[in-house]
Amino acid sequence: MTTYHLLTETEPFSEPIGGAISRWAANVLRDDDSSVILAPSADDSWHFPPDRIRCNERLSNYARYPGRIKRNLPWPLRRRFLRWILSTVRPLLKRGDVVWVHNRPEFAATLQPSVRHAGARLVLHMHNSHLSDCAAPIASAIDADRCVFVSRFLEAEARHALPSLRRSAVLYNGADGSLFHPAHPVTDRRSRPMRILCVGRLVPDKGMHIFVDAMRLLAERGANAQGVILGTANFGSDTDAETDYVRKLKNGAPANVQFLPFTFGSALADEFRAADIFCCPSIWQEPFGMVNVEAMATGLPVVATRMGGIPEIFENGGALLVPPNNAAAIAEAIERLIANPEERSRIGAAGLRSFRQHFSWEAIHTAYIRLLAEAV
Repeated sequence: MTTYHLLTETEPFSEPIGGAISRWAANVLRDDDSSVILAPSADDSWHFPPDRIRCNERLSNYARYPGRIKRNLPWPLRRRFLRWILSTVRPLLKRGDVVWVHNRPEFAATLQPSVRHAGARLVLHMHNSHLSDCAAPIASAIDADRCVFVSRFLEAEARHALPSLRRSAVLYNGADGSLFHPAHPVTDRRSRPMRILCVGRLVPDKGMHIFVDAMRLLAERGANAQGVILGTANFGSDTDAETDYVRKLKNGAPANVQFLPFTFGSALADEFRAADIFCCPSIWQEPFGMVNVEAMATGLPVVATRMGGIPEIFENGGALLVPPNNAAAIAEAIERLIANPEERSRIGAAGLRSFRQHFSWEAIHTAYIRLLAEAV
């Protein structure tokens, strides 16, 4: 049996330019010789055997079409287009195989007849709200053997939008504990400002402007804190491109906020270990928020907003949760942690315990194997 993991057209299988789905596939499937990655493009940064990666140039070209054009195509016409794009999948399938489609309901709907004809199984793995938001003809055409969601929040959202949804399950994202781990204890941090780290895409939904406002409030109160924003507006090859939002963010930031360029791997993990507190100021219904788990793995106390699936991550501790769109609440939570080293230590330790039990890639892989067996 082979499980074919079909990534989205915008998701290169790459550590430096891929996104969360690429990271999930690389870490969960690394030692699973029965899985094959189907991606628009790939490099060797994840150190996968070449025979377990298949690139689809048509899928890569599909990414160049603006989203509004794709969405506005009548479904019969779009399905014909997708059949041509995904035609390389059909000859691969044999009885007992599994096609595991990531985050594209329209891919699952298009491939379903071929999957059934081959005697294979179909899994749709949703990393955000695309299933809830997809057009009715697409949703009604999907009869997956399992629909998987990255949080209970996302599952509930889909069930509300699609009451006919059945055979669903939750499979959380994780982090690499060998990469993201606590720093060696530091006995005295009074000689430098407390370092407050914020990592993510520099887009309004992530609430980076709220974090900047919170840091401004802390500066006005005389708090000894340095905010660090690490990220870029885009994934992929154009990570250096600046948007109007990024320029406004940087131009309006107070002196206690520093911007660092996009990074990944061990360099990113080092930035987590250099921090004292992590902040996730997201203002949208975040399906999960992988950076929160990376902070937990590093032993950092977290200040995060109560949005989407974020509260699920911290059900066993690890964070102070605050309302969204509220710079004052974020500033107060950070100030509280700065003033209470024992609380920082207690919250960080609770998050680390929860990570090791629920969010290590080993734990996620075990859950994945169980779900795969159920689907088959």
